[in-house]
Parts: sequence; C-alpha cells; structure tokens
Amino acid sequence: MVTIAALQQWYEDLLASSGDDWRDVPCSEATLAEIERVLGVTLPDDYKHISRFSSHAAVGGIWHYGIELSDDPHTMVNQTLLLRKRIHLPHEYLVLAEPDESLLVLNTEHKPRVRWLDAVQAPDLAMLTADDYDAWNEYADYFLWLLQQEEAWREEGG
Repeated sequence: MVTIAALQQWYEDLLASSGDDWRDVPCSEATLAEIERVLGVTLPDDYKHISRFSSHAAVGGIWHYGIELSDDPHTMVNQTLLLRKRIHLPHEYLVLAEPDESLLVLNTEHKPRVRWLDAVQAPDLAMLTADDYDAWNEYADYFLWLLQQEEAWREEGG
C-alpha cells in the first residue's frame, strides 16, 4: 500500500513538472468539518488527508468537483445536494465527478469507497451490485489510480 505522504509527493511532482502556474488549493480542517456538518456524513480519513493537498484537480483525465463550500454549483457539496434532491442519491454518497455519461461517487459508510457507474444507473445506486460498476476499496486506491493514469498520459505525450 502506498502511503498518503507518497501520494502527495507524486502528486506535487506531477504538478511541478506540468509547467503550469496553476496550483491546487488545500482544503482546511475547518472546511472539511463544515462539509461533514452540511452533508451529515463523516468523511473517510484518507479522503480528508488527500483533500488537504488536492481539493480542485483534473488528474488522470478527470475533472473533479472542488472540495469547498461556496455558491459555485460545480463543487462536491453542491452537486451532492443537487443529486440528493433530483434523483434521491442515498445519503452516504458524495458526488466526486461526472465524466462523460458517468458518475463517480464516494461512499462514506461502506467499501468499496469509490464507485464509477453509468449516469443512467445513478437513480438505482442503492440496488446496484459490485458487478455493475468499477470500484476502489479506498479513496487512496482511487487517487493512486488517477496518478498512474496521469503519468501514463504524460508519457504518451499528452
């Protein structure tokens, strides 16, 4: 298992090598606590640790919603609240991203933590089985996969 510190170093090395002036904004402890309060969940520890160095990122070809509290509709909090209202997204799920015609969610209560499913499956999320989606047991496993995808893309000249 790769440590959170190793993931952070790899992520920062990828950012530094990108040549962009853009830098990620860390998420504070206070913001994470307020997100937990607003959404009524307890965030997994690895998600909180990684959010402290990566909270607004396009990594591995996927743009993730910002981990913040704001009026911006494109945040994890606002998208989660929206889908809870529109499709009755189960309370323990948070919306991480919506890549092409799919949905990436974080389960705050059970493993696998990260689930990637077709967008049309989202209303039936509570009834899906593990065969119905791609999954990672921990958020750190998913973040590792993202870094691997990002590195492979760069090596191919992306």
